[in-house]
Amino acid sequence: MKHIKNLSLALLLTSSFISSAKESSIILGGAIGSSSVKIDSDIVVTDNEFDDEGLGVTYIAGYRWGNNVIAEANLSYASNNFFFEGLDYYETTQVNFMLGYSFDIAKHLRIVPKIGLSRWTLDTQEGSILNSGTEERIKLNGTDLTYKLSIDVPLSHWVALSLSYAVSQLDIGTTTMSQFGVQFEF
Repeated sequence: MKHIKNLSLALLLTSSFISSAKESSIILGGAIGSSSVKIDSDIVVTDNEFDDEGLGVTYIAGYRWGNNVIAEANLSYASNNFFFEGLDYYETTQVNFMLGYSFDIAKHLRIVPKIGLSRWTLDTQEGSILNSGTEERIKLNGTDLTYKLSIDVPLSHWVALSLSYAVSQLDIGTTTMSQFGVQFEF
């Protein structure tokens, strides 16, 4: 009888631990917000250092393990080409692979720092307005480090709002994105 009680107690403790452990989940989402590109003066098509802001869109796919470790892949596109190539413009495309950890601050608040690699492409061109000659165009690409900090607000078990700030330190300059998004966790 004593063994049955001990076994029952062990089973009860194990089952309560398993039920309170977090489940792993797949993360899918998107974000939109401002982007900024600052490119060294010896790279850009103008004589000055290029520093401009535009609009950025990011698509996110990731996985969160039960221990709060997160692996994320995302695709970001940013541009300031609002005048159909009339002014100097840039377009960047980045494919990022990052690892991070979700710090659960409260029931409806998580802080998630991430670090990873960014495979990027930059296309910059002189605009046709106020340009006396042909428009010079430069296309570059590379792989560099990227950092991201997100503040997530889970609305339910399945949906979370996210506010994020991402920085990629490129060998030719810096790109940043401040975005608001929605994530779905399955």
